[in-house]
Amino acid sequence: SVFLYALLTERIILVDQSKDITDLFCEPFPGTSWWLPLDFPLMKQMNGYNKESSRCYGTMLNNHTINSTSIPQHLYLHNIHDSRDEDKM
Repeated sequence: SVFLYALLTERIILVDQSKDITDLFCEPFPGTSWWLPLDFPLMKQMNGYNKESSRCYGTMLNNHTINSTSIPQHLYLHNIHDSRDEDKM
């Protein structure tokens, strides 16, 4: 669902390659990858993201820190088994 959303809204998906999910993704196009470069500026913050994070989409909605006119440069979408209704786009 995240891939389809990104495709339909002309956005990108950034995948943390530190997790053991390499078999889930194929090359989107020859010579390209879904993986974030290891020197990506947000890599040091990746382990701190969870559904309670201040950069989490659902948390931002609950705290009223985001709306359709104030979209941050990046946010975390908690799209895992324990996601809340607010985390679902």
